Parts: sequence; C-alpha cells; structure tokens
Amino acid sequence: MDAAEFIFLHEFTHAIIDILQLPILAPEEDIADGLASILAEVVLDSPELALAAAGSLHSLKHSEPKESAYWSRHSLDETRYYRILGLAYGSNPERVGPMIRERALAPEQWWKERADSYAKDFEKLRTNWHRVLQPHRAKDSNLPEKL
Repeated sequence: MDAAEFIFLHEFTHAIIDILQLPILAPEEDIADGLASILAEVVLDSPELALAAAGSLHSLKHSEPKESAYWSRHSLDETRYYRILGLAYGSNPERVGPMIRERALAPEQWWKERADSYAKDFEKLRTNWHRVLQPHRAKDSNLPEKL
C-alpha cells in the first residue's frame, strides 16, 4: 500500500506539471520521483512511502537491463531505486537511516560514499520546488510554508 501511495504522489506530480505548465529542465520521470519523495516526508510525514516504492523497484532488478530500458522515459530501475532511497534518507536521516539498515536496503559502500550527501541533496531539491511552486500557492493553503 505504501508503494501505491508513493506512485500516486509521483503521478500527482505529473498532473501539477501539466496543470501549472511548469518548466521541465530534466527528465520528467526523475522530477516526479523527486517531488513525490518530498511530499512523502514534508506533507505526509511518511518517508516509508518512498522506501516502499524504492523496494518495489529493487525487486524488479535484473542482472542486466533489457535493451528497451535504455530508451525508456524512466531511469534504470536501479538508478531510480538508489535515488529514491537517498532522498528518503536525506529527508530525515535519524528516522530513515535505521529503517534502511534494518532492512539491509543499501550496501556498506553506499553508506561510506554517498549517504552523507543526501541530506544536502534533499534540502536543495525541496528549496527549488518551493521556489517553483510558490507563485501558484493559494494564500490560505494548509501546506507547509516551505515545501
């Protein structure tokens, strides 16, 4: 169910982009994963949604991607997995870190080489989304001031 909720947030991002006619400066599927990761933590207080979605991608892992994966609109499943995992971790390292370790979702090398930078990546993405969405916010919005 958590993975389904994350997928809803991902698809909701596509709707926001379309309705607000937001500029797209990267692959839209990657953008949708990023905002879905932010919404899971900031709005729903549920980074577990991102972990579940990442886990679903990880379960699709093949030893070598099919050729069609290289021209897909989505990044490779493993790339999406680690990006979503990293954003979930970066959103709240103290809360999400133990979940990742308990479930053995990342190898030790990930912790050594990349984990520390995800908090900065998450905050930068969150700040940028805030800037993009700020002109479209309703004055009486109940969303957190800094999405």
